[in-house]
Amino acid sequence: MSGSGRSNAALLKQLEEKNPLLGLGCSYSPYPVRLWIQDMKNYYVDFYRFASKHVHFIHFKARSRLPNEVVAKVEDDLRDQVLKANEEIDEAIVQAETLMKANGITLSVTDTPNCSPPLCHTAEIISPLTNRYIQLIEKTDYLLRALDPLFQKEVISMEEYNLRRGLFKRHVKRFYYACRRFDEGLRGRMDAYEATTANGSTKSKGNGAAHETSSGAAQATSAARRGVTKSRKPKAMPAAHALDEVSGGPQAASAHEVGAGIFGSGFGWKVVFAV
Repeated sequence: MSGSGRSNAALLKQLEEKNPLLGLGCSYSPYPVRLWIQDMKNYYVDFYRFASKHVHFIHFKARSRLPNEVVAKVEDDLRDQVLKANEEIDEAIVQAETLMKANGITLSVTDTPNCSPPLCHTAEIISPLTNRYIQLIEKTDYLLRALDPLFQKEVISMEEYNLRRGLFKRHVKRFYYACRRFDEGLRGRMDAYEATTANGSTKSKGNGAAHETSSGAAQATSAARRGVTKSRKPKAMPAAHALDEVSGGPQAASAHEVGAGIFGSGFGWKVVFAV
């Protein structure tokens, strides 16, 4: 955030030069804003439009690519937070007005309290969440203005004054950071979902190729097995010298003996490779 001493002119110039809602193509309702407290002026300029941009992403961009229940859960959490913050500020305003009334203190709305002219601008409301948020900023501005005369008239101590100011301003900052955090979280889920989808598609194609390769290998193996035939083992013939002994003379070698001599007596299988 920029320095807290920015003038209204500098703040308005920043609003004109930097508008994160431009280019989103979102419709909005104009809402006139008047803020007196310097911190609330800064918060409006630095937080409101950027929170609106995060909300727009959550409402529309994230929902188009993620399950609806995921986005709806985020929207419910943001709604509960901003509603609770508004309720707490409402209760604090009632208590502050009770103290002011009991001590005869009135708070001027039309004048320029705290010697600070109001910042007047037209806010863009794009959803119920941003409507609640701008209301929270306005209520906090009013409450902080109420704390000043209560402290000045010694109705509340300096310690309580500072404590309450910090507590009330924290609601405005907390909602902005919640919007930004949910925006970043949904973007991360979208990236993870796309990566998972891409990996699944690649694995599916790879499995298909592997299946074709394994099928081809299986077919080749099956064909090879079908091509293996078992040949008959040739009968052993009596040795030549044994026949000589039986017949009394030398005998001519038979065809079986010639075959055994060529392939070896142990050759029993003939492998035929199918082409």
